Amino acid sequence: MANLEVLEGILLAEAARCAPFEVSIGKLGAFPSTRRPRVIWVGVEAPAELGQFQRALDEATPAWATLRRARLLSSPDPGRISRNAGNDEVRRIGQVLEGTNIVKLGTMQIQNVNLYRSDLQPTGAVYTCLYSANFKVER
Repeated sequence: MANLEVLEGILLAEAARCAPFEVSIGKLGAFPSTRRPRVIWVGVEAPAELGQFQRALDEATPAWATLRRARLLSSPDPGRISRNAGNDEVRRIGQVLEGTNIVKLGTMQIQNVNLYRSDLQPTGAVYTCLYSANFKVER
């Protein structure tokens, strides 16, 4: 069985154990600071079920979990401000961020988990959904 088929089976099994949940999306910030932003982030508050689901996947796929952690540390961040941005542009972005007080943007119901492939192109990453597994249906 190919690695992808094994991973699909694990996702299906673990998703069947996890009930859908809601996440809250809000707060806006930047690294290293809003005065000198290089990366813009949006906060996500999720219930303990998301962490439990991730730990279950990590336990079922230790090699992939290690690879995922390594890729998270080295992959380009979609919220990263272009290295080509001039000082004035970065300063203006920082001013907008400092003048913006977002507490909550909204909530979102999470009902499935998707497995994506990322292909780096000269114009940026192209993401392709390879597999989707629905969380268990509560009756």
